[in-house]
Order: sequence, then C-alpha cells, then structure tokens
Amino acid sequence: MKETAEKRRWPRWKKLLAAFGAAFTLAWLLPFLYVCVQLARDSHQLKLYRQNEPAAHPGSVWVCEQPYIRLEVQEGGKCEGFAILGGETVPVYMDNHLNATSIEVSGGEYQGVRVLWNGPTQARENEFVFLASPYVNRLTQEDSPLVFVRQGEAAQKAEGAA
Repeated sequence: MKETAEKRRWPRWKKLLAAFGAAFTLAWLLPFLYVCVQLARDSHQLKLYRQNEPAAHPGSVWVCEQPYIRLEVQEGGKCEGFAILGGETVPVYMDNHLNATSIEVSGGEYQGVRVLWNGPTQARENEFVFLASPYVNRLTQEDSPLVFVRQGEAAQKAEGAA
C-alpha cells in the first residue's frame, strides 16, 4: 500500500476557467456596488434637500432682499407671493421641476416673460439659494444668487398684522 497520496491537481484549463469566472464576477460586482452606494448617497442628499426647501414648511414666509421677493408657503407646499420689480408689485409663485426650480409670474407675464428665474438651487436650514451659475435670470444682466431666508415667527406675525 502506498502511504503518500498524490495531490490531484486541476488541469490548466480549469484553473483558467475559475480565474475568468472570478474576474467576470468582480467586473460586474464592483460597478454594481458603486452604483448602489451612489444611489444611497444621492437619496440621502435629496432627503436633506427636501426637508430644508420652503415647500416642506407650510405656513412659513421666505424673503429675498435683492430683488425683493416674498413667498408664503401654503398648505400642500405651494409657494406663492410677490416680487417688487421696477417699483411694480408682481404676483409670483415658486415651482419645482425635475432638475431646477423656477419663480414664475402668476396668471400672465411681466415684460413679456413668464418665468423670471430658473435654475439649480441649494436648500439649507432656513435658507434657500438659487445658485449663481448657471441659473437663468430673465430680467437683468446681474447674475448674483437669489438668497431666500426663512422669516422668524415674530416677523411673520408682524408683517401679517401690518
């Protein structure tokens, strides 16, 4: 009886097949995991954005000083208000689209334009900003960002009483 057993070795083609299988698995698994992590990160950022945007705060008032725009958030997240443009009070509302937010004239046009500002925004706690670039400003050549600040409860009541 032979006491030393010989190890059975895989043939070269089986080794290559196993290596190819492992490489193929990594080739689709790593990009799949990357996409999953990116989706989770983007979902978290969207959640943070949505909880900070004006529509998430019914009954709140948001004001931009330059140009003067005042938006009141109604129940259901509808943002309506007015803008003072060239000494004229223009009724406006804020609308969210897939990749941008716009401020539009309510029921008509102002100087032949319906959408006054349109572009990407950034929502932080108590602040909502139309980013300086590449948002579209259809009224003036100035491209400074529109910064909306959430007004405190006392300021809202004082303005409502006036």
